[in-house]
Order: sequence, then structure tokens, then C-alpha cells
Amino acid sequence: MNKIMIPCRNCKGKGELSHFKHVEGGRCFKCNGTSQECVNRETYESYQQTLNRADNGYTLFNNGLIEYYKNKKEIEAKYGIFKCYDYGNCSVLASYRDDNILYFDISNDDQHNKKMLTEINKEFNLRKRKKLLNEIRTIEKSVKNTKDIEIKSIFKSAILDLKKELNFLETCVQ
Repeated sequence: MNKIMIPCRNCKGKGELSHFKHVEGGRCFKCNGTSQECVNRETYESYQQTLNRADNGYTLFNNGLIEYYKNKKEIEAKYGIFKCYDYGNCSVLASYRDDNILYFDISNDDQHNKKMLTEINKEFNLRKRKKLLNEIRTIEKSVKNTKDIEIKSIFKSAILDLKKELNFLETCVQ
């Protein structure tokens, strides 16, 4: 069964719950502070239908989170200038500041909107996986090159954290 990542419905994609700051800093236990959760296809489609009901003209994908806007001016006021960009199998407008902030027109065809978001999410997860693997390799090289035991311990802890995030990401294969 394929799993898909969506913004955590418990913490609304924030990774924390302000009313639980006294418990582990408010970390959301449903998503483990990652701001995303894995769901099955049925839950994903229900989630998408809810999102598609928004009375807006543009869907913005912001590093895994989805936002809706009525016009381009709202988007550009918040995120700056965008460029035409191929993101996976989709042609979108991407921020000059961050290629993982992109938007497209909402179509009247819900199937098209779902396909776009699925493809964008798939590409985002592939890019995130590649980035995590590169970070792990870089830190592993640093571990080999340092003689300080305390620093090695810090590096190894960082590697474990990155591997946990990578494992979580890989359970959500598109």
C-alpha cells in the first residue's frame, strides 16, 4: 500500500502544539515534530477534496505545505518574484529564493489538481531524500576527519537524527 505525505492534521503542519509547550516543548506526537504525516490514498483524496473547496485561484506548495491564494499579487507580496520552472513532471512558477516554493493555477478539473499536487509532492520528497543523503555523507566525512571524541559524538548524533528523518521519509513512498 502506497503512503503519501501531507501536512500533519493534528498540528496543522507546524510540528508543535502551543498549548502543550510544557510537554517536550510542545512537539506534536502524531508527526513527531516533522510537520507531516503519512496517510493512505483514501485519506489523501479526502484531504485533497477539502483543500480543493477553497475559494481561491492559485495553489502554492511551500516545502511540503500547501497554501491557497486568490491572486498572484498576494503570492508575490509574501514570497517575492517567481520564475517558470520544471519541477518533476510539472511546469510551475518557482520562487527565485527557494525552488521548493512554487505555485500553479487551480484548474476546474479536480483530477488535474490532484495529479499536479501528487507529482509536486513526489518530486519534493525525492529532492528532500537526496539532500538528507548528502548531509549524512558530509557529516560522516567530518567524523572520519576529526580526532576530538566529543565532536565525533555530536556528529554521530546528528547522523542518527538525519537517518531517522530519512527513514520516516522513505515510509512515505509515492
